[in-house]
Amino acid sequence: AEIVHCIVHQHHGAPNRNNGSSFMVVWRSTDAPAAPDANLAELAVLAFARIVGAVQASPALAAYRGHPRMQMKVCSDYHVTVSCCLHSGWAIEGALGSGYKVDASYLSPNVSVISAVKDATALYGTCFLLTDATVASCTLRMR
Repeated sequence: AEIVHCIVHQHHGAPNRNNGSSFMVVWRSTDAPAAPDANLAELAVLAFARIVGAVQASPALAAYRGHPRMQMKVCSDYHVTVSCCLHSGWAIEGALGSGYKVDASYLSPNVSVISAVKDATALYGTCFLLTDATVASCTLRMR
């Protein structure tokens, strides 16, 4: 979680939710009105590429993997992996919670799209998958 939150924040995104092994992060165009949406899409792509690299290069995760108790529970060549998927689209943001904690929640068909794209990363065996909407939001140079 530390790797994901830190890198997403560095690239002007906002970690929203952690559901077990998955994170939902958003880049809101209203947070950066002077920056075109293409820049936000490219920041998201760059952030996710850095997350994949940081997870693979993490000394803390490597030490955890080599811990004897961990090796007893899983095979000795176990390593943490991360899959990232990106989709660009609209959503209605609302607040859910109580007097003690409030979280942002998103309502949109685009939330369902990203769920399907997440499943596709496992189906295709890839760690990085972008929808056409995200690719179209990037500049030609980034593509």
